[in-house]
Amino acid sequence: MNKNVTQNSIIAHFLKVFGGKWKFLIIYYLNQQPQRFSNLEKKLVFISRKVLVDQLRILENEGLIIKEEFVSKPPKYVKYSLSDCGKELVPHIEGIVLWSEKYFPEIKRISALD
Repeated sequence: MNKNVTQNSIIAHFLKVFGGKWKFLIIYYLNQQPQRFSNLEKKLVFISRKVLVDQLRILENEGLIIKEEFVSKPPKYVKYSLSDCGKELVPHIEGIVLWSEKYFPEIKRISALD
C-alpha cells in the first residue's frame, strides 16, 4: 500500500476520533483518576448529558477508555478510566497543551487581524 495513503488514512481516523471539543478534556479528567459518570458531568457542566455519553462511547469504542459498571444495592453507577492505550496518549495531549500555551497568543493576534 502507498505510504501516503496509509498516513492519510491514519490522520483521517485520528481526526474522526478526536474531532470536536470535548474528548481531550474527558481524557484530561480521566488521567487525574477514574471518574464516575456523575463526577464527569459535574466537571464538564458545559456539555449536555447526551454529548457526554456520545463522547464517552466513542472513546470506549476506540479502546481509549474503559467503562466499568457497578451494581450495588441501589444505586447502580458507572466508572470510567483510561486504558493503557489512553494513558499513552496523555503525553501527546500535554505536548499539544504546551504548544498551545506557547503559540495561542500569537495565533489569536494574527486571526484578529483577519
